[in-house]
Amino acid sequence: MNLSMEDGLLAMWYVKEGDPIKKGDVLFSVENEKEVGDIESLYDGVAAKLLAEAGKKYDIYTPLAIIAQPGENIAEALAKIKSDKSENVSIEEAEEDVQRELSKTIILPKIRKILREKGISVEDISAKFGNVKITEKEIALFEQENSNGIKLEPNDRIEPMTSMMLAISKNMKQSCEQTARLTNFIEVDMTDAMQIQAKRNAAGEKLSVTALLIKACAYALREYDICNAVYDEGNQRIIYRGDVNVGCAVDVKGGLVVPVVKGADKKNVATISAEIAEYAKKGEEMKITSEDMSGGTFTVTSIGMFGAAFFTPIINYPQTAILGVGTIKTLPRYIGKNYDEILPRKIMMIGLTYDHRVVNGAPAARFLQCVRDILEQCRGLE
Repeated sequence: MNLSMEDGLLAMWYVKEGDPIKKGDVLFSVENEKEVGDIESLYDGVAAKLLAEAGKKYDIYTPLAIIAQPGENIAEALAKIKSDKSENVSIEEAEEDVQRELSKTIILPKIRKILREKGISVEDISAKFGNVKITEKEIALFEQENSNGIKLEPNDRIEPMTSMMLAISKNMKQSCEQTARLTNFIEVDMTDAMQIQAKRNAAGEKLSVTALLIKACAYALREYDICNAVYDEGNQRIIYRGDVNVGCAVDVKGGLVVPVVKGADKKNVATISAEIAEYAKKGEEMKITSEDMSGGTFTVTSIGMFGAAFFTPIINYPQTAILGVGTIKTLPRYIGKNYDEILPRKIMMIGLTYDHRVVNGAPAARFLQCVRDILEQCRGLE
């Protein structure tokens, strides 16, 4: 699914043993760190043997199934898979097999691989749980009790993190460790912009508020390109990105993905809105790809739909800045030439979290002012 992928979670089988299969039929779905994808058959035939279990993680070279012709004898294929597996057992695995035999603790090869990746010794986990079959549940329990010192109570529930959740966790931790984060807030009067949105929606265009925000940010990023840059720490330089590619955080089952509107500064609001709608649909179906999420130079994320007024988002590292968007509320505001008239206005709070190593407070504030002015004056939004 991508060039750096080493393993993946077999999320779901769409076939069962004995099912007839045509070339192009979807066999199963796989989840890696960034996406979930359906895997299609390359052959016609029958699902003669399913070798892998849904809900488990496998190395990308692991045989998952045998597709044969109706009535074909698969004994030779099964023997070859078993032989290849035994030939590839490492010294460490052989030693662990000896320990497993001595302790009578059952640890399958895929579980032994997870233990090696996590740096947990077979002896330690065997001593903890004794003569049982070690699964990912026992590994999670062992980690919690030994790494974090968290004691589980009888009614607690353990749920291992998915590949996507682990990737998000890793990226967020990296962002917090490697950036000097600061957040500026500004209030935006969205009354006129909302009227334009309502008018165009009534005409059948279906513009989203997120599309208005992405377009406004794209304009502002051209003027304040320091927010469209990355810090090349290894070479101690700032790289100003030539393209304005704005990511849009999308909530999906089990995590968060950030598909990217590429060349957002060159697209109109209707086009951006259509792309966002397509990404939302793909997100619901868990079909957003690595290509959809590649190339982002800035990110917009909103929790306004949940009623949150404002928040401080974490930078989508290695980007330099991210815009957090709160809910739109009807509030009384003084307006008019002399600010002597009180009227109900559609008010929204936005916040820019930025890496202070790259962006100073003044340009960050000017960027926010620019986004606000574009939205309030509806520049380029009609």
